[in-house]
Amino acid sequence: MNNKEISELFECGKNIATFRAINVFKNNGIWVGYNSKNEATLVIYGNDKIQSPISSKNVDVISSKGDNNYNLIFTLKNEEFYYVFIDFCSYLIDELKIENEEKINKKSYKCWLSFKQLFERKYNEFLSLEQIKGLVGELVFLNDYMFNKFDVYKGIDSWLGCEKAHKDFEYDNTWMEVKAADQSKNEVKISSLEQLDSHVDGYLCVVKMNLSSITSDISISLNNIVNLIEEKIKDESYIHIFREKLLKIGFYRNEYYDQYRFVILSKKIYSIKEEFPRLTKRNVPIGVNSASYKLDLNVIDIFCKEKF
Repeated sequence: MNNKEISELFECGKNIATFRAINVFKNNGIWVGYNSKNEATLVIYGNDKIQSPISSKNVDVISSKGDNNYNLIFTLKNEEFYYVFIDFCSYLIDELKIENEEKINKKSYKCWLSFKQLFERKYNEFLSLEQIKGLVGELVFLNDYMFNKFDVYKGIDSWLGCEKAHKDFEYDNTWMEVKAADQSKNEVKISSLEQLDSHVDGYLCVVKMNLSSITSDISISLNNIVNLIEEKIKDESYIHIFREKLLKIGFYRNEYYDQYRFVILSKKIYSIKEEFPRLTKRNVPIGVNSASYKLDLNVIDIFCKEKF
């Protein structure tokens, strides 16, 4: 179900404290609506119990015993987060559709723990434009390079940028750092001494892009590239893994991200070897604990290994 459909079901129960069923399972169920305090509420009922579920400051989560089942109840306490709550409900229902009907409450609660951080942030705090560009760059590399060179599952397993690791990808005893760059700029920023440092040789991928003001076949949004990747994932468990990684970054599908579209202009991979110009903990003066710097793409062009 999309957000509009779910929101319409919620609105049917507003001010009259009623719920609408979403028939996803045969023996279990999902209900959405408003409780007696006129609070938007999602109810999952199944045959498994959640012990002492954790709430957030904006969503209460409780587990209760029903007549023949256990209820897992999510109640929105801050109306400012209504659309985030709708996004959570949509995400949860999508996740449950790809699971069997056993342990529905535990699977729902696991989804909640992944999504919970979004209710701890400031209202409507989406990724910044720079964060969006960086994530688009990593996902373009994942889709266009890793999926073609290896396979979908190895690609997703190798993606560590979502884990706030020093390297965006690690695979086959090597690594890849991905940077998004505007076409008008001939440089990329390296954020730390560790980012291009390793005891093994690695690579730097630079994805050049322009922000586009129009929707066309050659422009993509963050939502577009996420959808494209999910269409290639045939193993349902890996769809969950991929979505979990996106949530760690703070991304979930939202129409907000459709306003930023990018035209991908070039994708280059540079070999990071001993002679590559970079700052590391091994070559900076004693006493320098951290540093960020910019690399001139014209200068490092001699290290270009391939384009894709």
